Amino acid sequence: MKISVAIPVYKSEKTLPTLVPRLIDVISEMGHDAEIVCVDDHSPDGSWSALTTLKADHPALKIARLARNAGQHNAVFCALTLTTGDVVVTMDDDLQHPPEEVPKLVNAVLSGPELVIAAYEGKKHSAARNLGGRLVDTALRRIFKLDGSVQLTSFRAMSRALVERVKNTYTAYPYITALLLSHSGSFVNVTVRHEPRREGKSNYDLTKSLKLVLNLVLTYSSYPAILISTLCALVFFLLVGYAAYILYLGLVQGTSVPGWTSTILAVTFLNGLVLLGLALLSFYISRMYLQISGLRSAFSIERIHE
Repeated sequence: MKISVAIPVYKSEKTLPTLVPRLIDVISEMGHDAEIVCVDDHSPDGSWSALTTLKADHPALKIARLARNAGQHNAVFCALTLTTGDVVVTMDDDLQHPPEEVPKLVNAVLSGPELVIAAYEGKKHSAARNLGGRLVDTALRRIFKLDGSVQLTSFRAMSRALVERVKNTYTAYPYITALLLSHSGSFVNVTVRHEPRREGKSNYDLTKSLKLVLNLVLTYSSYPAILISTLCALVFFLLVGYAAYILYLGLVQGTSVPGWTSTILAVTFLNGLVLLGLALLSFYISRMYLQISGLRSAFSIERIHE
């Protein structure tokens, strides 16, 4: 049996020489064939040079470099499409996901569930990263109606069948956890260690986390459309009630209703609501156009060495 490990690479020239050999050793000790797929997300440091050097010594390593910086989830999506293993693991490149914990996830998949997500004994992220992670987790829980006790991390293992379903998803805006949850009937958490970061600092900050939340809400939910529809419905009923009140005053009580200010305010509010709806519609249409036209793709491979 072959175990594939998909790793997005960005600014990790110092950790790769340790990570790759450790992974290969761990999988070999399990008695399985190893396939390590590293996708360099157009990293500005020497990560690609480190990968090419490692490739010369480790035939089990498959490497690719993206033509532009596409983001972590796009790089993972690319790596998943390049894997061929019976069980596929996704993990980070910074050694915070210990290779020695991979067997726990793989064995859990082999026991039944097609998706296993690591649950950390104790997170070793920075405060800013933890805050951003909580925002993203909250969005995921709301969208997929998940229990509050569930942990969602980027350290996962999955069956080949699930990978194939995810690969066939046509999207220019992938978010891996959302894709996996969309295509998987169930998943389980398995507790693993989470190590402190050894080199550099996290590439995620609060701004990037907010962008991830926006991508999640716009791509994997209908909440924005529901919000605008609800607002429009509420305003409609309020206006119907107000119109009925005006008619009552005019026809029943014979009272003229001076309301120049209120009329202007109502028109301004309605125009603002219409413009908000048009802005949201334009945003959706622009994303659809970029995806359908091919002007934006999930990833574009510049070089690959298999």
